[in-house]
Amino acid sequence: MIGAKVETKRDAPLDPIFHDEKDGTPRFKESVRSHKAMPFLHGSIPQTCESPNVNCSFTGYPGDKDLMYLFDIGQDPGYTSQVKQVRVLGGLSFVDVDETDCKSIGPDITDPLAPLVDSVDDVERPTVKKIQESNDFWKDLGNGKADPGKIEFAQTSNGELESYTSCKDATKDFKLPKKSKTGKEAEKPEKWQQLNSTIA
Repeated sequence: MIGAKVETKRDAPLDPIFHDEKDGTPRFKESVRSHKAMPFLHGSIPQTCESPNVNCSFTGYPGDKDLMYLFDIGQDPGYTSQVKQVRVLGGLSFVDVDETDCKSIGPDITDPLAPLVDSVDDVERPTVKKIQESNDFWKDLGNGKADPGKIEFAQTSNGELESYTSCKDATKDFKLPKKSKTGKEAEKPEKWQQLNSTIA
């Protein structure tokens, strides 16, 4: 799926939000999840500007004339033109075609994640906890303590689980081909090719 790329129009009064264009053609972005084109809400911090007249102290390059952007790492799917209060945790300065492009990161202050994080380092903590929890679920399935349904849990990495099979026996035990079968990549549907040419 693709989504429309919207941007603040810096050459119009009051910085309105428009469908972004390149050479007069509307731009699109490939979606990385089903309902939006970015993995997080991508917004801007009002009353900011990456000045083209000043070299950034981090990158040594002038600004790209845009507002400073921010990724809201909370769980709200959001909507275009939404106004939020965000707890800024940190940021990065990138160089894009000899111009500085700064990005900040943080959650909406009303998001359940917000009280758990005070720095960028803390962002990882809830994720690590969730990964550990998910790993425990996987172990229960691998040891037959939970119903796997139609999921196959045979594995060659953890010898302590009932689902373990050694690497040297896996090919024989599961009647796997000894060599990978490679073939020509499937052709993309014509509609997708047309969308790709529009994006490019």
